[in-house]
Amino acid sequence: MVRLALVAVAVGVLGGVPARAEQAAKDGELTVDGFLTALKRGDFKAAASHFDANLKKALPPKELASVWKSETEKFGALVSWAPVQRATTDGKDVRLVALKFDHGELRMILSITPSTQELAGIDFVTVPAVTPAP
Repeated sequence: MVRLALVAVAVGVLGGVPARAEQAAKDGELTVDGFLTALKRGDFKAAASHFDANLKKALPPKELASVWKSETEKFGALVSWAPVQRATTDGKDVRLVALKFDHGELRMILSITPSTQELAGIDFVTVPAVTPAP
């Protein structure tokens, strides 16, 4: 009877690990969607509300607006986004997201603190042009 109880506890504990990881993934998706939705609307205060304290200091809403404007001047309006890759690095949930604009594409790297779901870092990566093989 004790053995059966231990097995049930072990299954419950180990079974919770994938569930927590799955929940963290969903939470990260909501963070990314909330941030990008605010950017698309041009609501930089709402977008910056997803930042942790360090990122808020480094990239306040006015600066974020300037960075975003420089990207939309090159590529046009943001049309859509889709997750490309997810990884964990230094305790952060790191997302690579494909951004589709009217006139091109970019990739955005977002670093999320899992416990708070705050963005700890963002970066843009240019998508290299594809040259057809001869």
